[in-house]
This record gives sequence, structure tokens and C-alpha cells, in this order.
Amino acid sequence: MAERAIELDDSLPAAHLALANALFYFEWEFGAAGRAYERALALGPGWDESHYWATGFYSATERHDEALASIERAVELNPASLEVRGDRGFYYIAAERFDAAIHDCRRMIELEGELRFALDCLLRAHVGNGQLDEARLVARRLMLFDGASPEELSLVSGDSGEAVERFWRWELERLSERAARGDVSDLRLSRQYALLHENDEALTYLERAIEIRDPYLVYIRSDGRLKSLRGDARFEALARRVAPHGF
Repeated sequence: MAERAIELDDSLPAAHLALANALFYFEWEFGAAGRAYERALALGPGWDESHYWATGFYSATERHDEALASIERAVELNPASLEVRGDRGFYYIAAERFDAAIHDCRRMIELEGELRFALDCLLRAHVGNGQLDEARLVARRLMLFDGASPEELSLVSGDSGEAVERFWRWELERLSERAARGDVSDLRLSRQYALLHENDEALTYLERAIEIRDPYLVYIRSDGRLKSLRGDARFEALARRVAPHGF
């Protein structure tokens, strides 16, 4: 459909953006996708959607300065969008700008309340910054958000590093229960096992995600939750199947 629309009118930024997203998320054709995003941006420089979606491409290909400039432009063009503003913190995390991510996530919570994705962003930013005491407190807020019992909340007491790990394991148990019902993806489970440094399990689920071509695998190289897998030859072999180096 997008290619046909471009054939009929090459000046439509929406058609080029639709093509870019299809090439990127579903075909894993990074080179062609990048060219289509650039064309959409050139044709629609004042359109927030082109900047928002191009941000994901830049982040996935580890062009973090471009990603952050692009998401800032998207927010400037559409400040009312909770989706656009909400994703900004995660792009700061991908770029390892943890202080900026913490500021952004806190501001989001101040303005919008205890949104789960904002709390998750804040937790990951504190962990990335090595601020485990703060991370433990945010983990407790996440557990409260998810309806944890008083007994479960005791998991995030004591040593902060151990408490955060216990939180992730508690979260894994809940995710596994949902996965049994088909509500959680293999990629999500892979990320959770990687956070716990259970790399064999993480790689098993990551390979399953590749077999079904999970669209969000395009972030395999920039997703900080998979950091413990980097340097493992098995991970690199899997990553090459999705996102070859050089883009």
C-alpha cells in the first residue's frame, strides 16, 4: 500500500513513513528503512509523527544524539501527546543519559501521576546510574501499583541491590504466569531473564522471539535490559540476524 501511494504521489510524507516503518519493524531492512525515514523527514519537517518514528530508528542503530534531537523535536511539535513525552525518558536511557532520564521521568510523574511506564523508566534510570537505594524505593512503588501484598512488599526491604534483584524476580514470576496465557511475549521474558543475568534462559527466549519475528527486536543492540548478553558470541550471532552492524 505505501509503495503504491508513493508511486501515485512521491511527495506524501505519510506514505514514506508507512514504508519506513514496514521496512524497519517487519522486514528488518535497516538501510532501506533509514532512507525512507529520511525522505519522510525531508517532506514533512514540521510533522511530529515523522520525528517520533525516526527516533526509534536512530536509537536502534545507536545514533543516540540524532535520536534525542528527533524526540525533542517531536515533543516540541506535539507537547500534548503522552506517548511522545512518555517515550522520551526511555530514549535517554538507551543513550545512557541517566540523569536526564531521571529528570524526565520524575517530571512526567509530577504532571500525570503514578503512571506505570514512568515508574519503570525511573527504576531503570536509577539502576543505570548505580543509584540502588533510589531504585529500591521505586521498585516498591511499582509493586504497590501492581497490587502487591504486604508480604510481597517485604521483598524490597534490606540491601538495596538484593532488593532490586528480588523485585525483578517477583516481576518475572508474574510475567511467566501471564506468558502461560499468551499475554507476554518471548522478547519480554528474554529481557527479564537478562536483567537477572540468567543468560541461557534469556538467549533461549530471544531466539524464540527471532523465530516469530517480533517487531521490537529491532532494538536488540540498544536495549539496555539485554546488556548482560553483550559480549556473548551467541547473542552477537542472534543480533546479526536482526540488526547487522554498519547502519
